[in-house]
Amino acid sequence: MSEEKRNKSQSYYIEDNSRNESIPFQLNCVGEVVLKKKFKSINAQGRNDYYLMYIRGGELEATVGGEDCVLREGDVICIRPGTPYTYNNYACSRVIRYYWMHFTGGECERVLNECGVPVGRCIALGNSHETAFYFEDLFTEFGIRRTNLFFSAALKAQYLLLYIGRTVVRENDRDSVRLERSIRYIHTHIKQPLTVKQLADMEYLSQSRYRELFRAVTGHSPIEYITWQRVHLACELIEQGDMSLASVAETCGFADRMYFQRVFKRVMKMTPGQFKRGL
Repeated sequence: MSEEKRNKSQSYYIEDNSRNESIPFQLNCVGEVVLKKKFKSINAQGRNDYYLMYIRGGELEATVGGEDCVLREGDVICIRPGTPYTYNNYACSRVIRYYWMHFTGGECERVLNECGVPVGRCIALGNSHETAFYFEDLFTEFGIRRTNLFFSAALKAQYLLLYIGRTVVRENDRDSVRLERSIRYIHTHIKQPLTVKQLADMEYLSQSRYRELFRAVTGHSPIEYITWQRVHLACELIEQGDMSLASVAETCGFADRMYFQRVFKRVMKMTPGQFKRGL
């Protein structure tokens, strides 16, 4: 039966909540949740293995590692071992449907990094039939249970991670293009006052959506990015040696010298004066 028509949860296990650093990569278990009733899942200590979820329908309100998020249809999240999490569907009137898998091994972090799968945050992957196919293929593999199941399941799980990572890269490429105008504006107007509202309006986005896309593209919040650019410019001006520190602060868009010194020290781990004396 196709996953669109199936109305029951299913799960397949090799092991459950097992951590084994002596092997490179092992898929512990995989499955699908289909629920019409309200529920809440709480794991205050986190699991011993990695936990990946892919939402196919409905939405979940979640807290992962102390950060709140909403997992909507097409979203994926990967949670590291030992990370506390909770999620529930109390605010959603639709049937919740999501795929999941747990995996372990000494090479998991390297695999995730090389596949390009972000860990610990929600990613808008989209409602992908290809992602669903990889999960369904794993279900078939567990159903057949050939003698080489351990190897085959681990290999197919890594193919799934690779597909997710490549899809995330394509999405981020589109986001980079979408934010190109405001990012270019930051660089050309770094000496002027800049606000998230101003930048978000430039891209016709809400401030919350702009922050989300900006972090996905740059790895930083808009304010962090602007601060880094201003401090970097300050370093260049100090190295040139033609301006006082007060003039450097004003030129780089800092409100006053004391604020400039605090921000510079936080970023560079030294004061502007110490940076200048070290040249």
